[in-house]
Amino acid sequence: MVALSNTNTSNPYNKYTSLDQPWRANNETGLEICDRYFSWNNWYRFFYYGMIIRMTESCIPTSRCGTYYTLWLNGPHPEIEDGVVTRQVCGNAGSDCCLFGSTSIKVKTCPGNYSVYKLFRPKYCNMAYCTATTSKYDFIYKDFIHYDFMWYVIKLLKYLLLPDVNSITPNPTQAPAPDHYIW
Repeated sequence: MVALSNTNTSNPYNKYTSLDQPWRANNETGLEICDRYFSWNNWYRFFYYGMIIRMTESCIPTSRCGTYYTLWLNGPHPEIEDGVVTRQVCGNAGSDCCLFGSTSIKVKTCPGNYSVYKLFRPKYCNMAYCTATTSKYDFIYKDFIHYDFMWYVIKLLKYLLLPDVNSITPNPTQAPAPDHYIW
């Protein structure tokens, strides 16, 4: 576990503990971690192998996220302008995605498109907060890479297929083009 604290205290996005715990990801199995044993007394920001991620917003199957009962955010993350909001956290018990649904947490989306969470101790053991394995904004990065690559391909094709107009020498036997056209 990597836990680093940011020392600026004016906003939650300036005062949080970084959690780089890959076992929290919705694709991880096993471990039987119990978040009830942690002392949740701060704002937290999640990472997955150093990549910024967020809590999941949909039901996660049991026996994922390093635990048995998976805790997920029942509702969307707020927009930056929403400030700090309260969201319900659901716990999947296998037969009911929100059987354990009375826990609420605070969430804030920060400039830089990441979220911080004021987490609370779950009521039961073998419950852990789940995260995604990708960021909400990964598609923007991938589209940017795709766009950037295509721009270079077009530029290369233009260079290979189209002559440089500045290097073309006029044919002295050809009459010069008129300055204007008469229609």
